[in-house]
Order: sequence, then C-alpha cells, then structure tokens
Amino acid sequence: MREGIYSMQNPFFSIIMPAYNSAAYIAESILSVQNQTYKYWELIVVDDGSIDSTVEIVKSIIESDNRIIYLYQKNSKQAAARNNGTRLAKGEWIAFLDSDDIWINTKLQVQYEVIRQHNPDVVYSAGSYLYENGSTEHYTTKTGIFQGVDFFRILYGENHIPILSVVVKKNIIDNIGLQNENRFFQGCEDWDLLLRIAKTNSIFIGLPDQLFFYRKHSQGTSANSIKMRLSQALVLLNNFDLKVFEDRYYFMRLKPLIDSIALTLIQNGKISEAHYLYHQALKHPKKGWFKINLLILNIMGRYSFLSIRIWNKIVSVFLKMSF
Repeated sequence: MREGIYSMQNPFFSIIMPAYNSAAYIAESILSVQNQTYKYWELIVVDDGSIDSTVEIVKSIIESDNRIIYLYQKNSKQAAARNNGTRLAKGEWIAFLDSDDIWINTKLQVQYEVIRQHNPDVVYSAGSYLYENGSTEHYTTKTGIFQGVDFFRILYGENHIPILSVVVKKNIIDNIGLQNENRFFQGCEDWDLLLRIAKTNSIFIGLPDQLFFYRKHSQGTSANSIKMRLSQALVLLNNFDLKVFEDRYYFMRLKPLIDSIALTLIQNGKISEAHYLYHQALKHPKKGWFKINLLILNIMGRYSFLSIRIWNKIVSVFLKMSF
C-alpha cells in the first residue's frame, strides 16, 4: 500500500451514503463521519429523490466541509444510489453508510491500520443495533481472516457481514461489477455483492471491534419480510455454483426454499413476483423441476396455490427417495 500520498483532496476512503427522505437522521449520520479520527476520506451523499428537507440539511453541512459531495438522482432505490456514488468515488477503498446509521469515531482508523498491516481485500466488523427507544444490542459477526471456497460456503449460508461496517478495494468492485439494481434484489443487493467478491478468492478480515450503530426501526427495508425472502432466494439462485455445492444441497435446501417463497408470494397475491422467481429458477442447470410449477401458475394464476403445493409434495417425496 502506498503511504504518505493521501490527503483530504486525495482521499483513501470514499464513503457512499444513499439517502431517501432522511431528514430525521442524516445530520447525525454525517456527523459520525466528520468525527472520524482518520481524516483522509470523502463522503458522497446520493439523494434518491427525497421530498423532505434532506437536500437542505446536506447542503448546509457542505458549506463548512468540502469533503462532502451531494448528488441527486431520480428515485431509483438504494442499489442505484450506491452505484452512482461508487462511480464518482476517488478513493482506493469504498465504504458504505446508510443515512440513518452511525459510525464510532475510530471506525476508519481501526480499519486503515488493518489494511496497512495485512493488505486484505475486504475489512468488516462487529457493532451494535440501535433501537427506536434508544436501547442497544450487540451485532455479532464472524471474526478472523477468511478466504476461498470455504468462506464462500459460510457466506452463502448466511450473510453475517453488516454492509455499514465494510470497506472494500474499489478495483475489486470495478472488476466484478456494481450492486444489482433489479428491484427484486432490493434489501439483499449487498449480500449479492459480497458473495461475488468472495468468489474471486478475496481476503476478508472480520474484526471483533464494535464500530457502528445500525438503526432498527419499523420503516426499514428489513421490515417487509415477504420482499426480503424473495430477495434472499434470488441472491442464492444468482450465486449457486455446482462447482462448490453438490446436487443434494440444491434439492434438499435451495429448491424447498424457492417452493416455500413462491407459495407465500402466490398466497399474498404477488403473482408477478412468483413468476419472476420461477423464471430465475428455470435458468439454473437443475431447472426441470420448476417447469410444471410455472405451467400451473400461468394457467391458474392466483388460484394455483393448492395445485402447486400438491405438486411440490409429490416432487419432494421423489427426491427424498432419490437421495
């Protein structure tokens, strides 16, 4: 790593902050960046079409801190905002912070020292949940140095890396591509990005230090469980690799998950979402089992729940006998 060449005009870290109607929290989030003991950063706030006073708050802060950049985009959701911010970034490392979350003031300094000493590709950390009543709870994660297929398997099983703790080499994102802007991936686009990074055999370092506060409130993306489950299934489909997992894993774990989510979508009248999930599943090498599901859905629409459920049970019995 080249030392001594970074400055406030030539930052080491570029911090990407998507913001949508964030007037209640964004000043506090920005202040947590300004209070960092490591000073060579830029903050790119991407306003995702806010209709409250977000723009006025951000511009008033910019007047006294030229390290902060404001970018407006028509409402296109979080992944597009992060991507547009990343395209503007000048730093060698990218960090992510949502406009309602908070960093501990040593966050970047701690991670910079780890980067300087170990030259990893990704550094992340533990932190705390921050609830609406002001109480906190430890946000646990896996700590240590990780690399290769074994870590990809761990990350595929569960996303234990909080995106607001992540710093990642910009050239890795340049090589693998930006976050998925498909609306059905919303809420899990960060997991998809991390899985794609892990596939490149990148070195991850997880720190036990509690370096952030992740705000939990009822209006957050995570509150919509049906959409979140769909996003999770699509990430798993998008990153399933027959070179890493055996057929048994697909048939015993991934297929039942897709079946369950599709039925939930149909039961809740989200037919277009169920169509999309089945179409994505049909792109997979083991696609044959979903052809009947999609055929039933095309014929019966929102009334297909019972027929697809019966078909799934028949297939499940067959697969259990096969394995």
